[in-house]
Amino acid sequence: TQSTWGYNERDSDLAFLSNSCLMQMASTMYDDVAVHDIVFLLDDVLSVQNKDVQFELDSLGYIPNGLPTELRNNSLYAGYQLTSWRPSHALMKFIQTFVFRNQSFLLARPQLWFLILRRCCQQLSDARNEVADEAAQALALLIQLSHQSLNIIPNLQALFNKWASQSNKHLRLSGCRGLWSILKAFPHDVPSQVPSVLMNLIRHIEDPSPIDTLVKDMYAEWWKNHQDMWEIKHKHKFTEDQLDMLGNVIYSRSYYA
Repeated sequence: TQSTWGYNERDSDLAFLSNSCLMQMASTMYDDVAVHDIVFLLDDVLSVQNKDVQFELDSLGYIPNGLPTELRNNSLYAGYQLTSWRPSHALMKFIQTFVFRNQSFLLARPQLWFLILRRCCQQLSDARNEVADEAAQALALLIQLSHQSLNIIPNLQALFNKWASQSNKHLRLSGCRGLWSILKAFPHDVPSQVPSVLMNLIRHIEDPSPIDTLVKDMYAEWWKNHQDMWEIKHKHKFTEDQLDMLGNVIYSRSYYA
């Protein structure tokens, strides 16, 4: 029989019902055991997706000494291969609400937080844009909530720069999405890491489609969110060289073509 997670993507009614149930579950405050179980379930379901980036995620080194296996029960979904993109998309939406509602508990237990973060990074390379874009949204929220307490941006930035520098176009696209998630974590501010992220994205503005279009759209959204306070609050955080590069992108005719 077909698994609940593997529903037929053509059945829109079932998709709506499943998404609604997931959002209701995500918005609930859970006890300690339930939060552990949900995180490990998410990890199990997503663990076999996009295996081509698994070795790269190991380099993040976020989970010292392995997982707290004494807290983990064997999951019915361990090693389960999702057969449709919709469950992955729904899980990325679920993660955002679930993390926000349970952030205090999760931030106090970095092993759990980093499990979720690693799986969101992994889904940036999903073949479906809908899944990859939602993973970037989820990752932006994780960065926003934890960048001060867990200092995660330097390692993430290094990983995404590495992906974005690969000859594989799909992996380069994933790296650009990852850098964009860092920018999205600060929609109306420019912390110290942002100028270098912007400069790294500029390098890909002439890349083959769809990378070039994605990067231009990223800059358009970033500029829209920051232009009102640009002269007063943000401009001084960039060097003259960075301002020249940024200006060439924002004001060039080819950018708006």
